[in-house]
Amino acid sequence: MNRRGVTVLMGVAALVTSACGGGGDDDGGSASQATTTTVKTLTAKEVFDVAAASTVALTAKQGKSDVGGTGVIFDAAKGLIITNSHVVAGTAALKVRVGDQAPVPARVLGVAPCEDVAVVQFATVPPGLKALPFGSSAAVTNQDQVYSFGFPASFADPATQKLVSTSGTVQSPDVAAEPDASLPRYAHTIQHSATINPGNSGGPLLNDKAELIGINTLGATALQGQYYAISMDHIKPLLADLAAGKSQADPGWDVAPFSKVPLSEVFEATGYGTAEQGRQADQLLVSAGIDGLFVWGTSPGSSAEEAEIEGGDLIETINNVPVTSVADVCDVLQSASPGQVLEVEGRWLVSGGGEQDFGDEWTTKVTL
Repeated sequence: MNRRGVTVLMGVAALVTSACGGGGDDDGGSASQATTTTVKTLTAKEVFDVAAASTVALTAKQGKSDVGGTGVIFDAAKGLIITNSHVVAGTAALKVRVGDQAPVPARVLGVAPCEDVAVVQFATVPPGLKALPFGSSAAVTNQDQVYSFGFPASFADPATQKLVSTSGTVQSPDVAAEPDASLPRYAHTIQHSATINPGNSGGPLLNDKAELIGINTLGATALQGQYYAISMDHIKPLLADLAAGKSQADPGWDVAPFSKVPLSEVFEATGYGTAEQGRQADQLLVSAGIDGLFVWGTSPGSSAEEAEIEGGDLIETINNVPVTSVADVCDVLQSASPGQVLEVEGRWLVSGGGEQDFGDEWTTKVTL
């Protein structure tokens, strides 16, 4: 059966507990990317002064919720910013703030959800921006001094939160991480001890020369003092395409494992039913062995929206492959070619505009 109806962006934010959110040259940067010229070791204060001019706060709306994260200016002339894709997924009214300046509008140019990388641009590029110089994550070794920067959640008003810095050492210079079913697999990360918290996602990890060697993304929830930054050597080849608006393996949906979605809260938040009805519905699906990925929402103009996939749907299979984690989805999407048509099967849950029964099956086609 074909999908029908209008896509609705859900007003419930995804619960991601493991993440910390909320023209190119040969390296994937642009001609105006700051080059690595600093050779001497800097003090912590000197590193902070460099980072402060190039680390930005990102804020946005996700349904009715306020969300935020951190970004790094990597092309000052074009106003280009690196952040995590999970920071901007499913958001609207995106704004960026540099230092004590007033927040200004920004737009997402390109995302690579399976790499958890996105490129954002100032809607109007202000004068005086500064880009961070790239370093080589391949040169990172155990016990190197590193510094993390960002705008973590705190008692302060998010709109006025000051830049926070922490320091630590490298624990492992190159480690693969598969932290949670809500997140993709990370092929190359730097494990370090420079504390990061929710809101630090997308922020810079710098070496003692104030060079950008990684993008902070994860904190181990079960273990203290273990934090992870995606290696810059892994990110740099992605930047030229993302800055040109060429997203990678991105149908335009914001999904989470169904096992992590509290239907009781979703029922209440959307007016679909009571919390008790949501709990009963959840028990019914689990007892029937139904699992998959819950769709929080889809991006306007995306292939997911064109396929009439809606916030509140449950995706069960893609090209006949069962998917219950974001990594499962990425395995399918990254093995497909751009423009390939994928068959997606699922069920109506809190979707369909009341025209479909809860749990009814649907089939649609998504062009990657």
